[in-house]
Amino acid sequence: MKKIVPLIFVFISFSCKKKIDYNVYFSYGNFSEYPKGVSVDEGVTVISFPSIYGSCVIKLYPQSSVKFKSAFIYIGKPYVILDNFSGTVLLYSDNCVFEFVRGKTFIIENSKVLLRISNEKLRVEVLDGEVKADGIKIKKGQGFVPAEGYIYMMKKSVQLVFPRAGQKLYIPIFFWERGNESVHYMLEFALDRDFLKPIFYIKVKENKFFPEAMTLNKYSLRFFWKVWYEDESGAFSLPSQPEIVDIPTAE
Repeated sequence: MKKIVPLIFVFISFSCKKKIDYNVYFSYGNFSEYPKGVSVDEGVTVISFPSIYGSCVIKLYPQSSVKFKSAFIYIGKPYVILDNFSGTVLLYSDNCVFEFVRGKTFIIENSKVLLRISNEKLRVEVLDGEVKADGIKIKKGQGFVPAEGYIYMMKKSVQLVFPRAGQKLYIPIFFWERGNESVHYMLEFALDRDFLKPIFYIKVKENKFFPEAMTLNKYSLRFFWKVWYEDESGAFSLPSQPEIVDIPTAE
């Protein structure tokens, strides 16, 4: 009887898995789909694995890609196993499990995590929750470089200076505090506070953005914006608190 029990357990485990697939949730710019994967050239693309059990969302920034090994529902929870990724990829997990292997087995659950290839090295940076990697825990505000085996603290977020919450913006001028040892800043606009409906993204060297003109698709007259930066070591800072800005229509 003891020899039969493992076989029954394996049979039940596999029979409980229900395959799921992703949908493109929101996108601006250019992206491409290929078997079990998505790549983004310009703009930002958000994909999700629809499920009544939990939420698995992946956000791809410019020059990024992700490929899936498998995705399924298992014991009332969606699981997404990543095969490969490049660039900057943000994972949102709510009662969902992301898993990938890079020397160690990384488990991401109920967390918000950046996966980045910087200077040909993988960085795992935790914006919320925690990541487990073969006994190691990377907590909120920490980053991890598997190739070098060390955990570091992410830089503190910068404060947004102008425009502030609720201000009407007639001319596109944006300022924020300087970051410590910053190399460049990332500026992002979205329709929602979680930035899962992005409409604009740009990378700049100075702590200001003052274009001669700025084109936004008019989904709304109200937007959220935030800023974060990369330092000299290649690590990202935590993102600023998002602010709301109103862009009135021309008279």
